[in-house]
Amino acid sequence: MERFKNILCVVNPGEKSSAVVQRAMGLAARQKTSLTLARIVEDTSSTFNDHGLHFDDDQRPETRTKFETVSNPLVEKSGFEGKPDFLVLRGIPFAEIVKQVRRGKHDLLIKPVEDSHNGRARLRITDKRLLRECPCPVWLVKATAHNKPDRILAALDSHPGESTAQLNDLILDLSTSVAAEEHTELHAVSSWGVPGEQAMRSRVGTIAIRRLLAGVRRTHMQWLRRLTKPYSNHGEKFHVHLLKGKPNDAILAEARNVQPDLIVMGTTGRVGITDFFLGSAPERILSQLDCSVLVVKPKGFESTVGA
Repeated sequence: MERFKNILCVVNPGEKSSAVVQRAMGLAARQKTSLTLARIVEDTSSTFNDHGLHFDDDQRPETRTKFETVSNPLVEKSGFEGKPDFLVLRGIPFAEIVKQVRRGKHDLLIKPVEDSHNGRARLRITDKRLLRECPCPVWLVKATAHNKPDRILAALDSHPGESTAQLNDLILDLSTSVAAEEHTELHAVSSWGVPGEQAMRSRVGTIAIRRLLAGVRRTHMQWLRRLTKPYSNHGEKFHVHLLKGKPNDAILAEARNVQPDLIVMGTTGRVGITDFFLGSAPERILSQLDCSVLVVKPKGFESTVGA
């Protein structure tokens, strides 16, 4: 199972950050990993240094001091025995966060979902860019999330290909790891379908269509069983679901049925013309469901943000 070694938690004192910090602290404590707490000071000017980091000798050291003062009570409540690092990142938020992930060699980013200005359930630009650009897994926590997830949903991609297979393994590694740490239920969901099914119904007989659908479903079920079998040691709390329909529709349908606190899913980070207008799958999921997401990218993913 996936084990984290170096967690980055980005949160500002003014936000409802207690649950996010405690979640990061609890995970770091259980996995005995290092933890960095960082806050962002948005600055689009070119006057800050190249690294975007300001410490106690900064021109405005009170920013860092206040951050530590606000965060330390949360650290004490979490039971975390280590001493987290405190950083202040100044610059364009998503870019400075990605740079810190690469610079600090972090293997997990935990961050609250930013509230929308107009109240709509849409991601703001920082979270969108992190889902697309951050090289390590991104755990976006909604303000309504519980301190401890009760149910986790792993969204698996049924499209063929080596990169998809690697991504599915990462999704299962992470979801089973978090589920084991939290002693919670895990539901894995995938979808199947026959392209052009409706058009074929007018050309071939009902029996032929039924045989075709049964064969396709059987093939997908065999694939899903092979994929999830190595992770079946999660026991009775591991449930596998295969739904007919488009991938996003299947995820949403099962999520509304299971009511997970966390959805683990993958993204390539590449943005096509459809994603540009409609948003990537994780973005659409976050906008329609009241739960957190943990998003992973394929191994070898290269961010366009410079180090």
